[in-house]
Amino acid sequence: MEFARASALGVLAGVALWAAQEPLGWAPVAFVALVPLFMVAADGRSGLLAGAVAGFVYFGLLLRWVLVFGWFAWLPLVAALALELLVLGWLAGRMARANWALWRRALILPSAMVVLEWVRDRWPLGGFTWGELGASQAPSGFTRAAAAIGGVALLTWLVVAANVAVADALTRRRAWWRPLGVIAAVAITFGASWALRPSAPPVGTLSVGVVQANTFEGRRVTPEDMIASHLDATEAMVSEAGHPPDLVVWGESSLLTADPTPQLAARIVAAAGGAPVVANASVISSDDATFENTTVLFTRTGIADTYVKRHLVPFGERVPLRGYLDFIGSLAQVPRDAVAGSEPGLLEVDATAVGTLTCFETVFPDPARELVALGAEAFVFTTNNASFRRSAEPDQYVALTRLRAAETHRATTLAAVSGRSASIDPDGAVVDTTDLFTREAFTWDMPLQTDETLFTRLGHWVVWASLVCVSLAVVMFVRTRLWRARRSRVQ
Repeated sequence: MEFARASALGVLAGVALWAAQEPLGWAPVAFVALVPLFMVAADGRSGLLAGAVAGFVYFGLLLRWVLVFGWFAWLPLVAALALELLVLGWLAGRMARANWALWRRALILPSAMVVLEWVRDRWPLGGFTWGELGASQAPSGFTRAAAAIGGVALLTWLVVAANVAVADALTRRRAWWRPLGVIAAVAITFGASWALRPSAPPVGTLSVGVVQANTFEGRRVTPEDMIASHLDATEAMVSEAGHPPDLVVWGESSLLTADPTPQLAARIVAAAGGAPVVANASVISSDDATFENTTVLFTRTGIADTYVKRHLVPFGERVPLRGYLDFIGSLAQVPRDAVAGSEPGLLEVDATAVGTLTCFETVFPDPARELVALGAEAFVFTTNNASFRRSAEPDQYVALTRLRAAETHRATTLAAVSGRSASIDPDGAVVDTTDLFTREAFTWDMPLQTDETLFTRLGHWVVWASLVCVSLAVVMFVRTRLWRARRSRVQ
């Protein structure tokens, strides 16, 4: 009976966590999604089981788009990520058995979750940020504002703290003012973050045209076909506006494997009415063994600048231990490994410093922070989500991009070769977006900022504070166990 109860409530928690993320984006649900897990853990016995079930259901639903590459890609990834909630459930159960006070649980459990997310954001194989609990708040302007203070980690901390308090109120039902106090503290923190959100006015604007022109859904396409589609869409955009924008942006893989040459630059810039154009190509090495995922800035004078992607996708752009994994047939889709770049992507467009990142890099906060430190006044991100078809992945990607904007207070242009492209203001609100696999183009006046948020300046202070909190909890636990052992020997 206990097994069935723990499993059922674990499923409920997993489904609720999934519903809080895109594509549903029911952000408020996140503040109660973990309550079933913590209620099971309150009896001190089944937290581990409920956490494992919740984690597998949550990440299994969230990452269904990974099944495009087969169950052998989806299953290990989901199982590894599920360990996060397994550990959280186990820890909640241990604390319940030790009868730890609410204030301790409301400090330690959120801190533990922050540390767990921080570890898997970096290890193994460079990390994976998808499914952070704080990312659920991307659609909510009020709660998203806290990202400028402490990044997604602060959002995660506050979400978990609220869940701990609600679960305590439902299971203990005594001293109701204690969980109410925790909930009030969470609300006050969000309110203060909203009141103190960055308010520096823009120092200018940059007119940006976004071109999305991969309509070749499910079909093989040549570089020339892809380029021609983008040229046509660019010419139509400029013609409709009556004048070129300050910058035109095409998505990742908009040139496929075409070599960026001065001749190609001339064709592309001419289509843009003379405006600079950011495009992207997979530049294959002369020996056909490797490639570089290269973002190129084309201008009237030719190739003005390039940026080579630095944070590569494991098993997407490079195959770790390739020689041992030949039996996985789908890895043939990655016939050569990408070579990472070494320099940050800071482009100069009409005396404006524009930071650029490519696809997977955008889901990590540090590259964006680095670009702001180097002087970036706005962001231009490119991505190619065509492999994931009409799944939830593009919506989830836009949500993560919104958080990068909110963390740094930088307007962001997201150009996706097949969708969803978007324009995002410095607070993380979406100004405009596109559908999937449609030929669309739009222009917008992208605000330019030079201010710095607290998160930009201090970085992962929430993580370091959480590490201290968890370390102190471990010391307290060990000391208590040693004291009890000595006491039992004396008796």
